Amino acid sequence: MRGLTRQLTLRLETANEREEEMRSTLREIDNKLLRERESRQGENRRRRWSRWIAIASQSAFQTAIQLAFTSLLATNSRV
Repeated sequence: MRGLTRQLTLRLETANEREEEMRSTLREIDNKLLRERESRQGENRRRRWSRWIAIASQSAFQTAIQLAFTSLLATNSRV
């Protein structure tokens, strides 16, 4: 009887250790997924800013060209 109790106790301890290892692994996976999600959010934010900067730069360039042509036309019409 003592041998059986000891065997069951050892198996229970082994099962508890495996369960703890599994929980630890799941926590690590959760943490990795969370870090990935946060880094992707940062990437998306950078992409959005890059797009807005590109649009603003393009608009500024178009405005500069329009002003240059307007200035050129005004200069030519005076002459």
